[in-house]
Amino acid sequence: MRKNAYETLYSLLEIAPGRILVDPSIVSAFFDRTIAGVGDDRGIQTLSNLMLPKLASSAPEEMTRRLDTVAEQFRTVLAFKPKETAVRPEVEKAEDAKRGVVKVSLELAKLLPGEVPDVGVKTGSGAGAGQAAAGYAASANAGLKPVWSGYWEYMMASFGELVKQVEKEGKEGGRGV
Repeated sequence: MRKNAYETLYSLLEIAPGRILVDPSIVSAFFDRTIAGVGDDRGIQTLSNLMLPKLASSAPEEMTRRLDTVAEQFRTVLAFKPKETAVRPEVEKAEDAKRGVVKVSLELAKLLPGEVPDVGVKTGSGAGAGQAAAGYAASANAGLKPVWSGYWEYMMASFGELVKQVEKEGKEGGRGV
């Protein structure tokens, strides 16, 4: 039932974002539910990951305001480690969730370039994880969201290889991340 509710939100956002995202209370509710869905089960998480870039392009000011909350949800997904006794599908599910969060992070970086530290990868330059972390330290900006910036540094330092894989897949798919 909850997944159906998220599917409905996704459909509304897909069909008529300009008509539904005009009332501040509706915008707030969309963001609340979408961000909460990032930490939910796989189907809802996938829908939330699809909606976040759409919300960022339709309501960039609201997305900018909520980046720290998004970062907290993303960090939780990236930090999750399956138990040692986990079966292969559980491990794959956790890896897919991480891949989805990295992909959305890169998409948000493109949609909100002023909110992401210049770490080399956001534009697809293919910088390595070490270079990205060093680039972040050298270009930290006091105007950036602190939790989002910390998340970005964590993602680049801990998941640099995954970031490069996701970027490569985006380029090969013609969409570019």
